[in-house]
Amino acid sequence: MPQTFFHKTLFYAVFGGAVVLLAVAGIAIYFMLTQSETQSSQPKTVGIVQFLGILEPSIQGFKDAMEAQGYTEKENITYLQNSANGNFEQLAQIAQGYINQNVDLIFADSPESGFVALQVTQDMNRQDIPIIFVNATDPIRAGLISDFRSSGNNTTGIAIDFVDLTARKLEFLQRIDPSTRNIAVVYNLVSDPTADAMLEELHRQAERLNLQVVQYDIKNPPGPDSTVEIAQLINSMQTGDFDAYFHLAGPVVNFPDNQQLLMQIGERFNVPSAYLQNFASTDSWLFSYGHDLYGTGAQAAPMAHKIFSGVAPSNIPIEYQDKDLFVVNLRAASAIGVVIPASLLEIADIRIPAE
Repeated sequence: MPQTFFHKTLFYAVFGGAVVLLAVAGIAIYFMLTQSETQSSQPKTVGIVQFLGILEPSIQGFKDAMEAQGYTEKENITYLQNSANGNFEQLAQIAQGYINQNVDLIFADSPESGFVALQVTQDMNRQDIPIIFVNATDPIRAGLISDFRSSGNNTTGIAIDFVDLTARKLEFLQRIDPSTRNIAVVYNLVSDPTADAMLEELHRQAERLNLQVVQYDIKNPPGPDSTVEIAQLINSMQTGDFDAYFHLAGPVVNFPDNQQLLMQIGERFNVPSAYLQNFASTDSWLFSYGHDLYGTGAQAAPMAHKIFSGVAPSNIPIEYQDKDLFVVNLRAASAIGVVIPASLLEIADIRIPAE
């Protein structure tokens, strides 16, 4: 009898302790969930650090996807947006302004704006402000993150697989004209990690495909001086020096005035030209193949929601882009007398008509 009583007493003690533990755990979970809901329901302010105007679709994609998640502008979320137009010093000033305003999140449209924002938060000892970057060619090389699984800092975001993009664009050029051997590229000597990484990949892929890269270097930063330099460079080019033109990423070649000049190389020298994005249907590039800018912005929105719910950026793994877009410009093809193979037209996401 005493033994039975002992067993019952032990059972109730253990059972009672388990109930208490479950109750405590339940309260803790409820508190965390309530706190998370409270954090995400409070009005938020997002500071958008824009490096280049051509990246505007990423910003719009982010805003639209945020609204789909319940973040309505002027109701429970406010966006502050400023563009640096390719100027790194201005990027830092924009980031500093947002930090002084105690924004809840910084959204960076590029690895350049993300890296500068990260440096500014570190310099100002404000790593409590999370940063989401998009369109990052090589975020580790750019100094944004230490690892794709965890940034190791106050950033997370969307990276771009330029290895695949570069390889496929060169393959498309060869399929359009199998006799292609020399690929022209314009590179800025004071460029950034994005352009550097893409240029290195271009050289690697060209060697794999038995192609030669004809590299034209310029030295001025984004602005009027680089525009004059590019105009002079194009005037010095000779027909027959290259069989195709490959447009790089980077702030200098994509400075608006520079971009417009470079996009005319195809028709001026009667060669196929491959670009990053579908910039404008009236220009002379033959095709573009690259990540969907709108899509990378939209892809980043769930990350922002997690952060607003209390998740640290370093606990949100970096993702590659979900979607790429292949756009063929039949007007440009007609102008330079090129026939796009049917096999490429079939896989094109967008076909710009000849007329």
